[in-house]
Amino acid sequence: MKNKDIKIALIGNLNNNHFTMMRYLRDLGYDAYLLLYIEDGQGVNSHFVPENDTWDIDKWSNYIVQTKLNNGSFRAFKHLFFSNYVKVLLNSYDIIIGNGFAPAYSYFAKKRLNMFMPYMVGVEFLNLTKSNNIFQSFKYYIYRKVQTLGIKYFTDCVATYDTSEDNNSFLKKIDVHILNLPIPMIYSDSKPVDINLNKLKINRFIEEIKTCDLSVFSHVAHIWKNIPNNFFDVKKNNILIEGFAKYVKTKKSNNYTAKLFLVDYGPDVLSSKDLIKKLHIEAYVTWLPKMSRKEIMLLLEYVSLGCSELGGLLWGGIGWEFLSKGVPFFHYLEISKNNFPNSPNPSFLNVKTIDEIANHLHNYEINPDKYKKIGESSNEWFNKYNGVGLVEKYMCYLNNSIRD
Repeated sequence: MKNKDIKIALIGNLNNNHFTMMRYLRDLGYDAYLLLYIEDGQGVNSHFVPENDTWDIDKWSNYIVQTKLNNGSFRAFKHLFFSNYVKVLLNSYDIIIGNGFAPAYSYFAKKRLNMFMPYMVGVEFLNLTKSNNIFQSFKYYIYRKVQTLGIKYFTDCVATYDTSEDNNSFLKKIDVHILNLPIPMIYSDSKPVDINLNKLKINRFIEEIKTCDLSVFSHVAHIWKNIPNNFFDVKKNNILIEGFAKYVKTKKSNNYTAKLFLVDYGPDVLSSKDLIKKLHIEAYVTWLPKMSRKEIMLLLEYVSLGCSELGGLLWGGIGWEFLSKGVPFFHYLEISKNNFPNSPNPSFLNVKTIDEIANHLHNYEINPDKYKKIGESSNEWFNKYNGVGLVEKYMCYLNNSIRD
């Protein structure tokens, strides 16, 4: 069977991960389609739409399908118990890859889910805990039950790169096959050659970054003080802010321009701004509006250092963005764990404390070339172990599994 004869469905698009994979698959000649949940691109997910991830949406729009499927809201159950729509939708595909509520849909439609690629730590809908509200507790129980049935009996494998106990404890109980590969998060989409930076809203920030000797950029959502229920404390934005404050108060030269660039995004933005004010570093911090990934990828061409999450778990899209653009970045990861089972560890600045961040910033001031080499190494790693090469590994596994 030739690639062009294999029809692939990718269900769900949080963080644009399946839009990324769909484009790589089409580059490889597969007949791949992105199937959107109703919630994709809506509400808190409005930031993650294909239009925000490419400068050439017309090239891909014919392969994007808006479905009637809900990603876990109670309205989803009309499709679970009256599953004709799901059966008709999925039966035309040879390979089905999904995230979110896809396992539950597969169970009720009696259609194999060839690969489940969870996007949430602890696996979406399996990590829901009891509530004081009886109705809510019952609803959580139903979610966990149908999702578990779908994974256990109708899912061939679960692809995840996060081998932490927090992430895999539920999966181990189900005893499903786990494929240790990262999710392809970044598509190397070329920007139009005739793009006019002066017309982009981010251009003034690019110009400000250019004036800095040291620019630290973090577009992590600010969630560090008031942690929502069922949400792991992984962001820890306050550590970056305090580490940067410690550095600027002791930097070697007053003529050396250093700035921290943060994105106005997340429920604890006001807490971050209060912390910045308390530390008296307002003059050293610039706040950017929430941006699309295609804009972020442009901006990353100019920053000195980045910062991902500092809570100990593997990074998400932000870390992959830094790696793909060759930006050395802060992130805390327990290296003793087998976080990169199919490759060597990539180069990044593994930090946990305020002092470690301040020390790196001092070292950058003294020897920026050292950090530029770290960025070059991370970019080489990304090109070798992510992107199209990674998608080829996925398809090697899936092609073998559907033949068995």
